[in-house]
Amino acid sequence: MAWAPGQKNEMTMTSIGVLYELAKTHPKKVAFIKDKEIWTYDRLAAEVDHLAYGLVERGLRKGDRVALHMANLPEFVVAYHACFRTGVIAAPLKIKNGRTDTAPAAAAADALH
Repeated sequence: MAWAPGQKNEMTMTSIGVLYELAKTHPKKVAFIKDKEIWTYDRLAAEVDHLAYGLVERGLRKGDRVALHMANLPEFVVAYHACFRTGVIAAPLKIKNGRTDTAPAAAAADALH
């Protein structure tokens, strides 16, 4: 497919770019539903901005790493995108049987510094 000059190429948009584009063009459309709670793109983008601001206020900067030790819930989606928004590197940890061995992830993060 040929792209018109100035048209965004969907193949080059980042996840956070897609979120903000959808929040702008379809703010009240449903992003996802958890139980009976509806998350619109507008709400999701606002929550991402709120958490991203908090990460920066706490001193996190582009290239810093954040371990995400949480289940696959709306808060995980918000945290993951807030990391993209700020340039912080999200490191989701696998949760198995309600527990996570964080030692390998911590050792890998230390090795990178």
